[in-house]
Amino acid sequence: MENEEVNHYAPLYIQRQESIAVEFMRKSIDLEIKVMSLTAAVQELEQKFEESQKQVEIQNDMMAQAAKGMESLNSEKEAVEKERDDFCIQIKDLQKRCDQINLEKAKVLTDLANVEQTINNFKKQSEELKKEYTKQTEELNSLYKENEELRGKLPQLKKKTIVLEKSDDMF
Repeated sequence: MENEEVNHYAPLYIQRQESIAVEFMRKSIDLEIKVMSLTAAVQELEQKFEESQKQVEIQNDMMAQAAKGMESLNSEKEAVEKERDDFCIQIKDLQKRCDQINLEKAKVLTDLANVEQTINNFKKQSEELKKEYTKQTEELNSLYKENEELRGKLPQLKKKTIVLEKSDDMF
């Protein structure tokens, strides 16, 4: 019976061992396929990682160039702002100078008006003096004529001829 049992169980055992071996081989093959698939995925990911690293390097270079560009733009901006501030100062100085010139101009115009008024006053005085001179010259000529008439009546006096003439060159 023992032999029978061994003969009966031996093929079952062998079948069981064969099925375990087949199952082991199937799982091994599945695992190898999965390992190959994972290896391919890892290689693909490594390639993508390397590519992304290159992209990161390129972007870093671009960022460095952009930073340099920003620095130069900031420098130019500061220079332009300094120029603008200098121009504003110059404009303020010129505005002050313009205000001073306008004040001086107003003073000169006032002085000119005063001088013109003084000249007009002098012209009026000159006209009045000219009229007074003409009047006195006429009076003197009239007196001279009267004196000449009176001298003509006096026989013993010598006649002197003095005639005052009108002069327009006086004033």
